Amino acid sequence: MEPGSGRTVALTQTEVQSGTWKSTLTTITDVDSSTRTVGYNSLRQLTSDSWSPLFTSFTFSSSTGLLTGLTRGQNTTTMPYTIVSAAGNGLGSTVTLGAGLLSPPPAKVTDGNNHTTQYVLDLRGRLVQETDALSNNTYENKGDASIFLG
Repeated sequence: MEPGSGRTVALTQTEVQSGTWKSTLTTITDVDSSTRTVGYNSLRQLTSDSWSPLFTSFTFSSSTGLLTGLTRGQNTTTMPYTIVSAAGNGLGSTVTLGAGLLSPPPAKVTDGNNHTTQYVLDLRGRLVQETDALSNNTYENKGDASIFLG
């Protein structure tokens, strides 16, 4: 039973043994019989999530294990996204922002229309600035230089 709603849902899991038993959620069936199905790769990373008519698929780098892309869709319409994570730039790399403040290189998400949104994080991984495809900037913690100092 789902907490707080009184609604009953059914969960299905897959169990495999490779040294130790591992259990993975694979299906959620709602009281109205609608089904949400999730899939995983051999590293147990989420690779698909489908709840008709919506679906999402995820791709990962085979060398780093980082998320590199996702595709979202509804029925036959899809929208792919390419992702360049800040973590993919390495922990030791930084860029200099205004006033000489350091930040890790930005994370980038590019959609299927080749529109890129860029995310700048502070040294603790908190969002500091978001720049959309039209170069509109949104700043978090505006004027607080301490976020760059760790």
